[in-house]
Amino acid sequence: METEIKKKGIVFKSYSEDDEEYHDIRKFFELKASDLFEHETKKQREKGEEEKESYWASGNRINYGYFDYNGRHICFLANNSFIGMMKSQYMQTLSRFPDSFGTHNAADIVDALYKNNGFERTGWSREKYVEIALKGDICCYVVQRKNGKFDDRVLRIDLFRLFQKDKDNPDVYVFTSGLFHALKHFQVEGKSLSTEKGYEVGSIDEVVLMCVLAFFQPEKPNRKDNVVMHLPLPDGKCLEAVFYHEKESNVYTITSLHVTDPDDVK
Repeated sequence: METEIKKKGIVFKSYSEDDEEYHDIRKFFELKASDLFEHETKKQREKGEEEKESYWASGNRINYGYFDYNGRHICFLANNSFIGMMKSQYMQTLSRFPDSFGTHNAADIVDALYKNNGFERTGWSREKYVEIALKGDICCYVVQRKNGKFDDRVLRIDLFRLFQKDKDNPDVYVFTSGLFHALKHFQVEGKSLSTEKGYEVGSIDEVVLMCVLAFFQPEKPNRKDNVVMHLPLPDGKCLEAVFYHEKESNVYTITSLHVTDPDDVK
């Protein structure tokens, strides 16, 4: 990730306790997360689905940060579970259980994470592990601040939206939307970062960074409530990022990310 940051002239910075923006952003993200939760539960009620419990972990100061990019001031919050997964757990799992990646079956990755993170002693089923330890509010929020005000438009990076059986092959599981789904289009040192192989990157953090930078490119309508953004890459390729737009709360989440040739961009 450090190499990619240097290429783009990006330096991540932490807040001090007396930094006014740090206290402002805590309040902003808490309100935005609560707003998103309210709209999600409203939809669940309308569909007759079981409502999830409200959860908000604002974390401490080390969970917050910011960087400047092409004249933009970008702020972020990553909760402890997201930081732990991105900082060590995911790549450690790839190192310990390489044969569980690139199998075209997301269940293999979930089972490897289960073993690596020491959940075998809990006796939880795969489904319980997914619901408690992987799904839900394990996320990172990103927003731009301009002229002293935070944009209402916010990016939320979740691990995945659904972990479910493939409709065409019930013996195989897939990640639907979110970062784990997007990672199937990337690899590190020739090793798949999810269920398939794709574009070579230096680390999982590089994928997250490309996703964030793509979010601040011009958006184009896609299908239904999705929008697409394109980020030019240093090697002449182009990242195509598709985001789901929850219009009532104005929060965007990952539908998919993949790298393509500029000529293929519509």
